[in-house]
Amino acid sequence: MIDYTALFCLSDDFLKYFQDWFEKSLLAFGAKKRNRATKLHISEIITILISYADSGFRCFKDYYAYVSFYHRKEFPNLVSYDRFVALIKRSFPIVVMLFATLRGEITDILFADSTPYSVCKTARRFGHKVFKGIATLSKNSVGWFFGLKLHFVFNDKGEIVRLSITPANVDDRKGLKELIKGLEGCKIFRDRGYLGQKFLKIFGLNYRKGANANWKI
Repeated sequence: MIDYTALFCLSDDFLKYFQDWFEKSLLAFGAKKRNRATKLHISEIITILISYADSGFRCFKDYYAYVSFYHRKEFPNLVSYDRFVALIKRSFPIVVMLFATLRGEITDILFADSTPYSVCKTARRFGHKVFKGIATLSKNSVGWFFGLKLHFVFNDKGEIVRLSITPANVDDRKGLKELIKGLEGCKIFRDRGYLGQKFLKIFGLNYRKGANANWKI
């Protein structure tokens, strides 16, 4: 069961220290820009966004309807779904920086992997607008999908150390290229999708054959 109170306290405590610094760091371009207060607090928006990842729902719109119906007590100031989607952009920089502060530490043993992120059904890709110009058509072991690809590096505690997002048709090895820069004295375990002597030589990595093949940096 999702603990909304704990998630809200985490995001709200972080927001207290981050928001003032973030607003002062923004570059001014001369035009006046209104920053109207929202009915739904930014911390509540972040709480809903984070809890969705652990909710088991595959559609965010369905999850928001669920929260609106069953958790109105926790979120008394909920707005319409369309309005909530419009407010997400206000919280995006905060969510990114919150993730940066919660990243795990680099350990001697790391694991690399990637996962597809479908943004819509393949038949609807021509009318898709949200990730237009970014999402692409690609194929994995399951089948064709249209969207993005998430690349991860985990430590031996299961914590995300580094993360990147690329179009779906980007090769796993190319997506991992920037993630492993600066990692020294580590062993990186991965699946067969990252095999390739040419790729490893670029970074001066030692390759070990076998079922438990790994990279040693």
